[in-house]
Amino acid sequence: MSAPVPVHVQTMVIGTLFYGIAVGTSFYGIFSGISRLNPKNQFVMGTIIFCNVMLILEVGGYLWQSLGRGNGACVYGNYTQNISYHLCMIAFNVFILYKACVITLKNKWVVLAAGVCLLTRVVFGLGDMATSHGYIDTPTGECLWSFSSTILFGYMGADVFADLFGTVVTISSVWVFKETSFSKVLMAENVTRSAVSLLQAVVYVWASQTDTVFMFANGVQMCIISYLLNSEFWWADTRHAAFNETRNNALEEGKEKSFVELKEVNRNGRSF
Repeated sequence: MSAPVPVHVQTMVIGTLFYGIAVGTSFYGIFSGISRLNPKNQFVMGTIIFCNVMLILEVGGYLWQSLGRGNGACVYGNYTQNISYHLCMIAFNVFILYKACVITLKNKWVVLAAGVCLLTRVVFGLGDMATSHGYIDTPTGECLWSFSSTILFGYMGADVFADLFGTVVTISSVWVFKETSFSKVLMAENVTRSAVSLLQAVVYVWASQTDTVFMFANGVQMCIISYLLNSEFWWADTRHAAFNETRNNALEEGKEKSFVELKEVNRNGRSF
């Protein structure tokens, strides 16, 4: 395998920097998830831990295909990176959709729609894993990635839709309580996540048109996903503080009965 061309080296270095930040954040997420693990939050903490592990494996696959020598490193490194990427993103979608279901007190229509969203993401992910592959470009000796743009648009669209679905469901569910601190935190959390996710998805799809830029964009995407996922620990503490403030205000104003639904959301929300 010959030396990478200069542009490839530049994007590889920058991409590796973002991958490194993502890995550091993921290790933080794994240790934080383990430290907070209890019978009430096993599912969500387990999902967060799994997603972080897959992200680290994705980076491992990237390093394997980037720094390894020969066709084997290119092919198997890319397979490892791609499979881990899809498992990470599917777990991230599970995390978002589960929270939406909890906030609606597991409304059957929301659960059904969330299931369809997740199934769509799984189908596109499996399609990409079955058709994409790494290969050595003979003229340059670079390890490149062959994939279907149609499938890429499919799974990226599924990711964006799942995120927007979770945000719309959350805002719709707590809008009646929009003046409370608890509802404001829930809305701020979801709107922030959706805005950042949508922006990175647009950049990712644009970058997919060029192999070298795609490598850089993938590193940025993993860095963003890692931060969005592991910011849950900060948001959880913020939600808890906002809930206590909202509860105290309701008691002071004699509106405890109107607070029952939010109280139930918080009780179920302890699982996330």
